[in-house]
Amino acid sequence: MSKKRLGFIDFMKGLCIMLIVMHHTDVKFFDAVAPGLDNALQSFRVPMYYFLSGLFFKTYTGFGNFLRRKVNNLIIPFVFFHIVGYLVAAITFHFIHPGGTFNWHGIFMPLTQRWWSYTIPLWFLISLFEVNIIYYALSKFMPSTWRTALIIVLSFIPYIFTRYSITPPLMIDTAFVGLPFFTLGTTIKGHDLLKPARYDKWGIAVFPAAAIIIYLFAGHIDILIQQYPNYGQLYVLPMTAILALLWACKNLRWWRRDEHGSLTASAYARIPVIGYIGQFSLIVLGTHDLILTPLDAIMADAQMPATTMALVKWGITMAAMFVIIPVMVKLFPKFTAQSPLIPVD
Repeated sequence: MSKKRLGFIDFMKGLCIMLIVMHHTDVKFFDAVAPGLDNALQSFRVPMYYFLSGLFFKTYTGFGNFLRRKVNNLIIPFVFFHIVGYLVAAITFHFIHPGGTFNWHGIFMPLTQRWWSYTIPLWFLISLFEVNIIYYALSKFMPSTWRTALIIVLSFIPYIFTRYSITPPLMIDTAFVGLPFFTLGTTIKGHDLLKPARYDKWGIAVFPAAAIIIYLFAGHIDILIQQYPNYGQLYVLPMTAILALLWACKNLRWWRRDEHGSLTASAYARIPVIGYIGQFSLIVLGTHDLILTPLDAIMADAQMPATTMALVKWGITMAAMFVIIPVMVKLFPKFTAQSPLIPVD
């Protein structure tokens, strides 16, 4: 593993994608655990991915190189997982659930519509690509102070879209929602706040307080279907929760061997299971529907409580990732952002 990978960042990504998979398994699961819990988690789990992406923003050697990298890392995986998702759906509805409805025309829906049939979670890759392009342009042509001010102004655009019932193409409104979180990530990186500091221990105490606040005051957020609460609930509360989680996770260390072969606790060591899932979270995002689609068909008539059913499906899906990830990395590295398909500088 690269020495530049921070274990606690992979842990955050892993935790986030596992929560997202559970939400896609059963949207009512978290509210069944505690009323209002889904609102609290929904308010920061997707924004946190924009934030984490912002932590690693680079302009590279020019826009051409930057664009090729983002196409390699976001658009090519989108196309790949989208096509594979439809192949899995076709097989499912032909052999496992022949009474279901399947339509190949849906494979072209992302070009013209906001919703499509079987790989909807992949919308985030399009949105993140747009965020990167917008931020790159702003970073090149505006000083940081003016850039931050403009991004705050742009953050109101989604409210304007909803007010006038505008649904823009290619989900560009979601990019304006994600842009402030992405900017927060670049700001944290720019101030070297990922490095260990003597006050990191306070993060363990701060995070529970932030978690309680966001649970009590979070509003309903659904970026994809343009449902937003007030500005504080859309941005301030989630940013507070994300920063508090980052602060707490900075205390996470795991054992690794140093150059002398001795075990030592290190922020660069991958935290088992969750850290592994986080390192390959893009593959998890792209493939979890490939498991859930046939699993839903197979377990459609199972007699068990809804929460138990959700936990079983989620457990099977996450366990399958430990087979799917190495297969994808080995067989399709250029289509899963592990190596570039389009040459870069």
